[in-house]
Amino acid sequence: MMYNDNMIDATFCNFLLDAACIFLLCGVLSFVMHALHQSSITGYMVLGIIAATFDLIPSGWWGLIENVGKIGILLLLFTAGLEINISEFLSISPVAVYMLLIELLCSALICGLCGFYFGASLKSIILWIFVCTLSSTAVTLKNLQHTKSTYKLYALYAMSVLVAQDICFSSMQLILQSVGNHDSLTVLMLEILSSVLIPLVPLVVVFAFLYFVDLRYTQHVKILPEYYLWIVLGSCFATAGLFGILKISVEYGAFLGGLLCGGVGDRHNWYRAIEPIVKITSAIFFMWVGMTTDLQVIHSNILLLTLCVLCILIIKTVVNVVGFYLVTKSAHSLQAGLLLVTLSEFSFPLIETYNAHDFTSEFLKALVIISMMLGGIWYELLSTPTKE
Repeated sequence: MMYNDNMIDATFCNFLLDAACIFLLCGVLSFVMHALHQSSITGYMVLGIIAATFDLIPSGWWGLIENVGKIGILLLLFTAGLEINISEFLSISPVAVYMLLIELLCSALICGLCGFYFGASLKSIILWIFVCTLSSTAVTLKNLQHTKSTYKLYALYAMSVLVAQDICFSSMQLILQSVGNHDSLTVLMLEILSSVLIPLVPLVVVFAFLYFVDLRYTQHVKILPEYYLWIVLGSCFATAGLFGILKISVEYGAFLGGLLCGGVGDRHNWYRAIEPIVKITSAIFFMWVGMTTDLQVIHSNILLLTLCVLCILIIKTVVNVVGFYLVTKSAHSLQAGLLLVTLSEFSFPLIETYNAHDFTSEFLKALVIISMMLGGIWYELLSTPTKE
């Protein structure tokens, strides 16, 4: 069939050209970040900041990018659940639990004292506590890949702590939603307690199912490769939607969906099927984070932001290294502790849950971005080669 010039959709052609520029820039920035031994996430956020500052993104794209980005964070949490080996995690879970408690208590103490001194609201103090507790999975994996230490014992310890943090992520979201909605302290405490306990019920059920039920036969079920993608996406969206309807958390639902899929099938095949989509959608999510970052806040507070990041890196290093040494008595506590110093990419959904577009949320968003930029450099400066 022949088309004439009048039938060419100019809007669609412009859409293709704009998309080509964005994807090519993502590729270039990924290459640059890899050369600098940094996570590509940093490059995507920088691209978002640049694109928003110079109006490189058409106004009609913002809603699309936001929605695709939301899917990206769901798929990230789905893959986090997908990669958990229940038996391995349970074998070193005491280390993860003790380290999580140490991090949470230290963050609560420091952020609480600072928050009350400066007259911050209870909700913003809790947000600071959660953001300072969580560590970046993406930056940790990048550091392990760069040093070829993925399968060393201290790396497994650090990854177990990250898994424990992922499990607590939903409770953190629910607590942030509860704070500020009740005048009664008793009702507020009950809401916080239910926010901690409610996500544990489905988690315990899933763990018990995967641990006690013999699912070895499912590993031999033959599924055509082209079906993997649809099964994985369907599982992710179904569990996320179900937990959203139950008013728990769509992110937590996606995480449990990944946990289930990884337990009843070959997690490596599931991951290979979904990996390209995860990379694209998560890149768009972090670009969206950069697009919605207030550059004026960064410019006006760059010295304060840098000082805060350095303080966080120092404090998290000391807390994690000492904590790992007390819990494991390992000679490689320094390496394990340094892996967990960078603030997490999952802080951004917490900031969205905070749902107050004030200085606190914008400052924290900028703080996380700068932390992720400096985290890899900090690890390289302080880590030492190890032999196990």
